[in-house]
Amino acid sequence: MPKVMPRYGESRGARKRARAIATQARHEANADLASRLAKPPATAAEAAERWDAFYTTKPKLFKDRHVLRAAFPELVGPQAAADPSAHVPPLSPMTHPYTEAERPQCDQVLVEVGCGGGNAVYPVLRANSRLFAFAFDFSARAVELTKKSPEYREDRILAFQADATRPESYLDVVLHAYPKGAQHVTAFWTLSAIEPAEHGIAVKGLASLLAEDGWLFVRDYAVGDMRETRFAERGKQVDMSSEKLYLRGDGTYAYFFEQQEMRSLFERAGLVCVSCEYEDRIVTNRKSETTMKRRWIQAKFQKRER
Repeated sequence: MPKVMPRYGESRGARKRARAIATQARHEANADLASRLAKPPATAAEAAERWDAFYTTKPKLFKDRHVLRAAFPELVGPQAAADPSAHVPPLSPMTHPYTEAERPQCDQVLVEVGCGGGNAVYPVLRANSRLFAFAFDFSARAVELTKKSPEYREDRILAFQADATRPESYLDVVLHAYPKGAQHVTAFWTLSAIEPAEHGIAVKGLASLLAEDGWLFVRDYAVGDMRETRFAERGKQVDMSSEKLYLRGDGTYAYFFEQQEMRSLFERAGLVCVSCEYEDRIVTNRKSETTMKRRWIQAKFQKRER
């Protein structure tokens, strides 16, 4: 029996209907995703998924933060501290298998909390050859990006996934290798991504990482920042009980600190506040010819005998 071929018009109509169904399905999926991201994450796993998605879609959003050398000269060597803007070459890749015996060559320890793709930790490591870094992040994708860097050397850095609000997920990793603790802990734009109710336990855990006379450095969003104003105008506030907590379009948190609030948070964890100041900048977007008022908090805390 001869095969009956569909008419051209029928075939074309079928393809058109199929495309329409697929388009409708995408629209519904996007609407469902937008609806879910407009609500706070229900679980830690869901929050981690959102950060994984962030680092998957925007892996190169952040540039290396060389400015941290000037802001926190305690982190770098004397030469870099004297001239923070001077070029420092990247770390060279390892040419031989790593052995545990190589790690003690670094007599200072840094713990980078919320390492992202390594944009803060690598500029610091380049400028201080005495430093070994533990770098952890809530997002497995962020840790993967840090490890993929050609500068990732096992004799200089160990990157792993951990939750800043669950100290047991990172304390043993660091203190098992260095029982006396770390000379430096950094939290750059990390606490603002955490719910305020969890700030206390997170800071207490970070303070537990410090060796005697160790430093904890913070840079984070502050009240009065342009982003806070925009979030408020768009109705991104999570709830009225925490008026400085907002939900970004990708479903992650953004919290804006007050100066005294930040200071008290770390003092309650037993640290001494050396400095805690607002940093105000006017940033110009040359492409759109607009100016933006940016504000963050920059602080230094130290563990001292009382």
